[in-house]
Amino acid sequence: MRDYKKALLLWDELAGARPTDIHASLRVMQIKLLLEGRQSVADHALKFWKLSGRLLADSKRDEWLKNLYEIQTMFLTDDGMALYYQGLSRMRTRDWLAAVSFFQKAESNERGNLLLGLAQGRCELELGLLDKAHDSFNSSWKIYPFDSVLAGYLAEIEVAQNNFNAPLERYFSTTSIRHGERESIAVALSSVELKKLDLAEDILRDAFDFKSRGFKPNPMYYYIKARLRATSHKTTDIDESHRLFEKFANEGAKIIQDVASSWDPYDISAKIQATRQSKLRSRDATSPVSQ
Repeated sequence: MRDYKKALLLWDELAGARPTDIHASLRVMQIKLLLEGRQSVADHALKFWKLSGRLLADSKRDEWLKNLYEIQTMFLTDDGMALYYQGLSRMRTRDWLAAVSFFQKAESNERGNLLLGLAQGRCELELGLLDKAHDSFNSSWKIYPFDSVLAGYLAEIEVAQNNFNAPLERYFSTTSIRHGERESIAVALSSVELKKLDLAEDILRDAFDFKSRGFKPNPMYYYIKARLRATSHKTTDIDESHRLFEKFANEGAKIIQDVASSWDPYDISAKIQATRQSKLRSRDATSPVSQ
């Protein structure tokens, strides 16, 4: 243990003298994981990122982030790893409570392991325990605040709880460098709710770019676009809004049938019903019988 402490001092000194040396930074974090735990690793990572992150070439930045992720998901004990995989097996059978129990037991051996927080949070979502799920995801975010999956789950929970400012704050934080579609959709909807319509358009444009890279847009993409068009007084925009609402209803219905998860932060079923009722009212208002 004394050798580790001496090594940490030497590598820490080298990392301080070479602020863009990712290998020195990674060595410091590897030793900190063994001596001080994952929160100490996260503290060093944030310090390094704020000082040097934007100075790194993309390839070096990606290498550093990949290795940091591996450090924060590394299992330090066989017991912790075994409990984690037992929890995953319970997740496959949708036994969420049993899975959470295994993840909590694993946490005693693997405090702060990113994989445990992510898995436990997903189970808590399925159980409808939004506050607990948010705590689990947020704890993992503090350990690795670069993860677009975690950011997406956090943003969805916050939108479901009508906390529209929090997703925007995270979206524009210094560590938020990649945005998955889940997060982008949640932040765009938050922007609409906060009347930041231009910002919502910009974020949706980024989300739509994912489609060209092989991602299929969330049905909520069409819902948000429809709401944005509905704010216009132009007839063409209103017509486009109706078309987009219909697209949302059709795509949303497919998602409800195909997705096994019960987690729905946007209550898509209710929105589809409201969309179709609105369409019927509009049709009745323009029919000869109603005039």
